[in-house]
Amino acid sequence: MLLLRIRQELEKAANPGIAPAMSRYMRDQFPFLGVPTPVRRAATRRVLGRMAAPDAGVIARWSRRLWAEPEREFQYVACDLLARWNRALDHRFLAETVEALIISKSWWDSVDALRPTVMAVVQREPGAVNQMYKWIESENIWLVRSALMHQLTLRGGADQRRLFELCARHAKDTEFFVAKAVGWALRDYSYSDPKAVLSFVARHPELSPLARREALKVIKRNRIA
Repeated sequence: MLLLRIRQELEKAANPGIAPAMSRYMRDQFPFLGVPTPVRRAATRRVLGRMAAPDAGVIARWSRRLWAEPEREFQYVACDLLARWNRALDHRFLAETVEALIISKSWWDSVDALRPTVMAVVQREPGAVNQMYKWIESENIWLVRSALMHQLTLRGGADQRRLFELCARHAKDTEFFVAKAVGWALRDYSYSDPKAVLSFVARHPELSPLARREALKVIKRNRIA
């Protein structure tokens, strides 16, 4: 059974001495085994390395079972699993499975770790874009954050219109994790098109101070340099 094999590998690799510090870093919201990221990923590869890519239904079952485990490392393994086999996923998977993971045991670490999977599916399947517009209107801040940040790291490859539309819908939002996401999304795009980001900021004086500060950080730094 996959879950049993992963637990065996993680427990074998765990350093219980660092588990309390890992939990404190996440404000003691989750228990940890004490497995650092590189060690966890190596352990996961030992289990998944030779497996053929499963279908979306199997991936959904595995990821939900991993998510149900108490220790935080299992949620990280689920994120690694989804990123590894994201080519089997489509917009229905985002709506039915990824959304359920985002809103369960939610904190910035798991939500942001799911971002590469969301980005990959949206980039590959135009129909998945509609899910981003649904999430941006959600009352759940983590779905909003996921929509705002789904193009992060694409920079010049991002869809500018979509990026600005999503950011505009939460320009004045002062909730920390949402405002930070607005700023990060704009800042990332400013690497490739600083003039467009400056124009967006000028057109949206209602931007929260945090979002504005993050959006202009690279532009201001380059000006000073």
